[in-house]
Amino acid sequence: MKNVPHILTRSAFGILALTIGMLASQTSFASDAAEQAALLQALPKSKLTLAEGLKQAAKGAEVPISAKFELDDDKHLSLSVYTAEKGLAVDSEHNILKELFGSPEKTPWKAEVEVFKDIPHVARASGQLALAAVAKHSLLDVVSQAQKEHSGTVFSISPAVQEKLPVFVVLVADKGRAFEYVYDAMTGKPVAPRKKTDALPAKSQSIKNNEACKNRCKSDYNWCMNNSISTDKYALCENAENNCLRQCGIDDGKR
Repeated sequence: MKNVPHILTRSAFGILALTIGMLASQTSFASDAAEQAALLQALPKSKLTLAEGLKQAAKGAEVPISAKFELDDDKHLSLSVYTAEKGLAVDSEHNILKELFGSPEKTPWKAEVEVFKDIPHVARASGQLALAAVAKHSLLDVVSQAQKEHSGTVFSISPAVQEKLPVFVVLVADKGRAFEYVYDAMTGKPVAPRKKTDALPAKSQSIKNNEACKNRCKSDYNWCMNNSISTDKYALCENAENNCLRQCGIDDGKR
């Protein structure tokens, strides 16, 4: 039998089942499109990349299990990294799950630390630990690959489950828009490429209230909602539709 980390020998199946539920339910708490737009505008203020934040968070046995740029309660740019202090081979019951967070607008990054004790954070981090433990590629591996393959700024990575397989969901900001890419956690290769559509008409050629263009934007929004597994899919898909509508010249991008 294949040798697997200890985390899989005890409560892995329960944790993985919980993970699926947690990652699915998180979409209801996703930030709205306006907040994500504000986040994308704030990203250039960061003095370090997501990859650099991951490197700094990994100390000794401590391993990052998810990471993202976000806006804090005061709407300031913050870098948040969830970690497992004792590494991936120690199950969540005996590990120390925590968050490193702080402003990335100054170097060096001076992160505050919160050890999770409340049920929602412990459950979410436990699920991320279980998925990261079975992955053959680290978050840093995948972030580095995504940054090479796509223009823009990688601003989020989190483990998830797609078709019963562990994956990493990567969000990339490029020219004021957010794009979602999914990578197989076992092979490190991209999976489920985003649907491709015909090029939108140039703005100068757009016709106000062009119903065909409007319907295509709505179709892409529905496809995004049905296929995205990002925890921020509501904001992601709404932003994509609004950007599409702006290119159509419809209502200044408002649905």
